[in-house]
Parts: sequence; structure tokens; C-alpha cells
Amino acid sequence: MKENVKKAIEQLMEQGGDEERRRKRAREIKEMTHKAVEDVKYCNNFDIVK
Repeated sequence: MKENVKKAIEQLMEQGGDEERRRKRAREIKEMTHKAVEDVKYCNNFDIVK
């Protein structure tokens, strides 16, 4: 098991440019999540006004 963890860490370290791609994707998902929550809030407020 310890060897598997070591190998996984080494693979991650070798993938130099991937961390920026992951951060960018995380930011995109964050923005989509915030928009979805805002849409739900808007819909719920609209239903209350009816």
C-alpha cells in the first residue's frame, strides 16, 4: 500500500502543467454552482410572489 501511495504521488508530481488545468476547471465548476444556486433562489422568490 505504501508503495502505491508513493507511486501515485510521483505520477502527480511528474504531470507539471496539469495543476493549472485542474484549478481552471475547479473555478469553472464553482461559477456554474453559484449560478445554479442563484437561479434556484430567483425561482423560489418568484413562486412566493405569485
